[in-house]
Amino acid sequence: MKTVASSRFTTTRAMPSDLVVIGVGNTLREDDGVGIALIRRLEALAAGRMECVEAHGPDLLHAELIARFARLIVIDAWVSEPGSTDDFVCTPLAPAPATALVGRFTSHVLDWPGVLALARDVYGRAPTAELLGVAASSFDFAEQLSAPCAERAERAWRFLLARVGLA
Repeated sequence: MKTVASSRFTTTRAMPSDLVVIGVGNTLREDDGVGIALIRRLEALAAGRMECVEAHGPDLLHAELIARFARLIVIDAWVSEPGSTDDFVCTPLAPAPATALVGRFTSHVLDWPGVLALARDVYGRAPTAELLGVAASSFDFAEQLSAPCAERAERAWRFLLARVGLA
């Protein structure tokens, strides 16, 4: 499992896949850890068939990493609209317009469209990307998912396996 924490992301093994999957979250904040929980399961199952990365959130360092791949899936906790019955959503992510970063760019407020834009502008390539958001119920201090989120994560897991070609 790769964790982007150094000043430069490097990998020593050849990537047999064009896919990178990034699980996002904080495992100490209950349902916020759902992206990490799912990426750890995927890494155990995929065994080198795709790049699996844990992250606390979007980071400048991700731009170099994702530019190496044709596809990106980001898995994260998602706060659904009141009254929503969706267990998860899968939505396309697009690079921010080039003008969106001019004059107001800061690494402290960076979202996935911003990372995609950096990959495009700095490395000449941004992958096709999507966000798999799993509906979260609680962000209390706890190291496991709430029961409702764990159930939603199971349904999202089956969807993810199909999405990455492992179903």
